[in-house]
Amino acid sequence: MLQMSTAPRLEVGPSRVSFQSSSSSLPIPVGVQRHPHLAARPRRRCSRSPARLVCNATESTAPVIQEAGTEDLSGEDKEQWQDGLQQLKGLGMADDEAEKSLKRGFGWSSQAYWWKDKVREVPKPGEIKAKLDYLRELGMNNQQLHEAVKHFPETVGLDLDKRMKPNVELMGKKFFIKGKMLPKTLARKPQALGYAVDCEGDCQGDCTRCWSHF
Repeated sequence: MLQMSTAPRLEVGPSRVSFQSSSSSLPIPVGVQRHPHLAARPRRRCSRSPARLVCNATESTAPVIQEAGTEDLSGEDKEQWQDGLQQLKGLGMADDEAEKSLKRGFGWSSQAYWWKDKVREVPKPGEIKAKLDYLRELGMNNQQLHEAVKHFPETVGLDLDKRMKPNVELMGKKFFIKGKMLPKTLARKPQALGYAVDCEGDCQGDCTRCWSHF
């Protein structure tokens, strides 16, 4: 018996190209698991413009935690926090900017990216320096690093081996971004260092960590 195909169909409009499917719930791409906080959320369709995929989500439903100060840190935790601040100040950040970036990078304030994967953590010894040194090896200078951390503070809290390095490798293989182009791209779009999902048009609701924005 002839069966109808369920393959996505392409619709072309005057200002965008969108992908739609007859299936209301497409499988998550191989190797990508939906975040537990998003499991019960309905999926949305993303629309693909000629240049990029754009998420249709209009509101952030990220979990909220009460922003806390770091005044109560003591001992080694306080030393590591101060070391992290010095690393960021070395990029040209003012005291307040460095403090704000470090707090967001390690889950002390906004959870828009972390979704409680990281809550009020303290940098491990040498952790931030290792990440900044890695980005310098890719060709980024202090001004570019400043811009990257300013626009995506979570950069300093990302896992170097499990997230940053694989994402840089993917950028080279899939998007052919390497060499002199790489540091400029990372300075302009540092969020790419933290992308963890590729919805491929079937929005999984994890928009702050999705390659659709790249």
